[in-house]
Amino acid sequence: MLAVRDGAGALQTIAGVRVRDESGVLRTVQSIRIRDEAGALRTVFSALGASVNPFSVDGFGDSPSPIAIQTQPVTAAAQGGTAPFTFAWTQASGDPATILNPTGAQTAFRFASVGPGDSRGASFVCTITDATGASAQPSTVFASATNYGNLGGGGGPLP
Repeated sequence: MLAVRDGAGALQTIAGVRVRDESGVLRTVQSIRIRDEAGALRTVFSALGASVNPFSVDGFGDSPSPIAIQTQPVTAAAQGGTAPFTFAWTQASGDPATILNPTGAQTAFRFASVGPGDSRGASFVCTITDATGASAQPSTVFASATNYGNLGGGGGPLP
């Protein structure tokens, strides 16, 4: 994130910078680097983007009783920006679930007490913040958990 002082002296944040290249095409600047008084090259602005993989995660169980079911992991990643990065996962909607690593790049979700033959689902978002305070949110992740209700006959988790 880049901040400059306006004509009144107030500090204004610039969320994106667009300039014309040598052929006149308008382009978004991904970073701005300057030399400091000692001659060292410093990044003063770097656009922060974010992605998440996968967009949907599932968890399965196979019990005649209500059980807790954990989903597969999901990972958020920053593109651009200035390291280090922080991660903050939050639930956006859906059935109650626990975020297993709410401040990590990688997490999974646990749904408690999923009854036999039932499914639970919820959506989650991760806010990634870089060292300059810039933040980005990748696409929403949908998580689901299904208890097959001992249809597999073993009473334990399905492979």
